[in-house]
Amino acid sequence: MSKTKRTPPPTRKIKEYKSDFYSINSVFGNDWAMFYALLGGRCCGKSYSALDWAIQRKRKKKDLMKLYWMRLTDAQADELLKNGGEGLIEGPLLRKYSMKLSRNGKKLYDNGEEFCEILSCSTFYTQKGVASYDYEFEQQKGSEYMFILDEFEKEENERSQGDILRQFTNAIHNKCRNAKNVKVLMIGNTLSETSDILAAFNFIPLEWGRYKLKRQRCVIDYIKPTEKYKEQQKGSVQSFLMKDSSSFTNEQDENMLDASLLVNKRQCVRPQYVIMCRKAKSTWYTVWNNNIIKRYNGEEVDRVLMNRYLNGKYSQERRNAVLDMFDVQAFKFVNLATFLQFQSELKLIRKK
Repeated sequence: MSKTKRTPPPTRKIKEYKSDFYSINSVFGNDWAMFYALLGGRCCGKSYSALDWAIQRKRKKKDLMKLYWMRLTDAQADELLKNGGEGLIEGPLLRKYSMKLSRNGKKLYDNGEEFCEILSCSTFYTQKGVASYDYEFEQQKGSEYMFILDEFEKEENERSQGDILRQFTNAIHNKCRNAKNVKVLMIGNTLSETSDILAAFNFIPLEWGRYKLKRQRCVIDYIKPTEKYKEQQKGSVQSFLMKDSSSFTNEQDENMLDASLLVNKRQCVRPQYVIMCRKAKSTWYTVWNNNIIKRYNGEEVDRVLMNRYLNGKYSQERRNAVLDMFDVQAFKFVNLATFLQFQSELKLIRKK
């Protein structure tokens, strides 16, 4: 009998930085990866380092690189385009590279040469069409796409913009279709809510370090604050009024879910029913014995529809019962990622 191959656990390495602020160079040394996620407090240098790297890379590759800087909403994207693009690239980098920015629509130019295009995930549907995709570019030897999503995690009280993962995925697909020469960088501040996008990798880091998820082709840098960064935060406005956002400790992530609600998946013996949040099966969850929730994996059992438009018999009473059980912590979860994704789906449902 052949043995089922198990997904290898992510490797973890503590990365110590000698400089006062973060440098992105070493993370791109993992060239086997397609996805890179940087998590760390504000003002620790993530976005600055990413921009610094992008400017150098674009000047080296020139027309063989298409660079897209992305934000979740239109309003956030428009902020970057202010003053001809100085909302994205600030003075120090402009002076360092003698950049002269200009703007044409959503595109920014450096000394007359195209630098990047600013995209909004929430309005990806307006970008559909053949004009968004350049087939000839993809076929050029040495060509590459680079997508950088800055601040990819919602603030705690930020208004929901819908299915962020779907929007992000479709925005990228509109530009590169099924190209393989693609790199995606995601930069987040990790406030009180872990990103819907990060949860899609089915792994949430709870300790500082660099995690390599080989199967998912993803590298996650969970950046430990340097002593210089912590010293700078002391006495700041944020340190007094918004302690969680400026101090950035991993303790707040550990407290997102009571540890007693996490159980070993081996405790799942019998599937009881499936919770269908939306049409996509990636938003379905199977409730097993003892109210343990796992991602749906084809279990043929009773179904609870969380929206009226789904195919099947809808019951408002059963829908509300699921919401109530979640509120009183009656459900248990096999991992933190499943909890975060399920929690995110229920938030969308409550807003309808």
